[in-house]
Formats: sequence, C-alpha cells, structure tokens
Amino acid sequence: MLMIVLVVGPPMAGLVAGRTAYESSMRTVQAQSAERQQVSARVMSITENVGQPVKEQAQARVRWTDSSGTVRTATALVEPDTSKGATVRVWVDRDGTVTSPPLTKPQAVPNGWFVGGMAVISAATGPYRSVPS
Repeated sequence: MLMIVLVVGPPMAGLVAGRTAYESSMRTVQAQSAERQQVSARVMSITENVGQPVKEQAQARVRWTDSSGTVRTATALVEPDTSKGATVRVWVDRDGTVTSPPLTKPQAVPNGWFVGGMAVISAATGPYRSVPS
C-alpha cells in the first residue's frame, strides 16, 4: 500500500497543484483582459534613461483622451527611438492609469507546468528527507 502511495502520490500532487495554478492564472488573464485596454497616446516629451548602457525602452510623458472625453497624461515606456509628437499605443486600466499589458494565455500556461513540476519534485523527495530524532 505504501508503495502505491509513493508511486501515485507525486504525479497526483503535481497534477492537482499544476491544474490549480493554471486555473488561477487563467482567471488573472480573464480579469486583466476585461479591465485593461490599449489607447493611442501622443508623446509630449521623452525622459532620457540616464546611466543605462543599453536602452531597451525610454520613459515618455504621454497624453490621450479617454472614452468619457477626459484628457489624461501619464508616464509610459516607449521604444528608445520614439520622438516627441509621435503616436504610441499604451495600456490603461479602468481608472485610466497606465499599466502593463494583460497577462496572456501563453504566459499563464508555464505557471501551471512550473507549479506542477515543483509539486512532483517535492512530493517525490519528501519521504526521503531525514527526520531528526
């Protein structure tokens, strides 16, 4: 009986933990997709990223008009070669705050695999750890 538990337990633990993590990540995907949207914004000014040898993104002050007609401004990350006056796409939440893009399904799937794999390893090695007497 103990052998069955040791053989079946780790994969089952991995399956349950991985599935739970995947479902949680998918709820995050759905929630973020519902509350975030991309808007077109005009670059007002570029803030130089001082001290970085390789510039992957630059900070810019951007302005856009939201769906209610309110003009909003914020700081957003843009490509380093973006110029003042250019139109860029930025992600905003329901409150109009610039935010990161929503989590996507391809980004959520590895979370389930990672958690499941760690559960299998933990369950498989757990019985072999020495317990102090």
